[in-house]
Amino acid sequence: HPGIVPVYEADIQDRQPYLVFEYVAGSTLEQWLKQRGKLEAKDAVALMMEVLDAVAVAHGAGVIHRDLKPSNIIMDAAGRARLMDFGIAARIQGAGKNPVDSLGAGTVGYLSPEAANGEAPSPSMDIYSAGVVLAELMLGHALYGDQEAARSVYRVLHEQVELPQGVSIDDSLRSILMRALARD
Repeated sequence: HPGIVPVYEADIQDRQPYLVFEYVAGSTLEQWLKQRGKLEAKDAVALMMEVLDAVAVAHGAGVIHRDLKPSNIIMDAAGRARLMDFGIAARIQGAGKNPVDSLGAGTVGYLSPEAANGEAPSPSMDIYSAGVVLAELMLGHALYGDQEAARSVYRVLHEQVELPQGVSIDDSLRSILMRALARD
């Protein structure tokens, strides 16, 4: 898929696993956002539609990214968003909890309730993370200010996300975003 940065090689050297990706000239969405600041809702949605198209293709192939965040999205020279770093991706599995599978399954601040709860990889994990990224695009900064991992995991498991006052969006988009960010 043109929105997914391909992996050319995966190997282990000196007991350290590594991946070799296609080189993409550009900057990460994290860097891009720091330079440009927040986006208007229509621009943020258009950008996320590119990302979600790539995520849908991965899900269709049975793969969950599990670490969707601005630093894993690169804006190429043509201004297209491309999803990269499938380093902790997993195959969609049957239902049930698997605490071993949840280890390292995401980044604090983007971790879904399902991942934080140790559930088997599912599309809802990437949907939640995409909702966090979309909110951040419209805010111009991180949605969550938690620096402590334990506090972040507790919040994801026990508190419903509320959008800050700085997000000015219509009711339809707010409804979609809050559904993506729902604990259940």
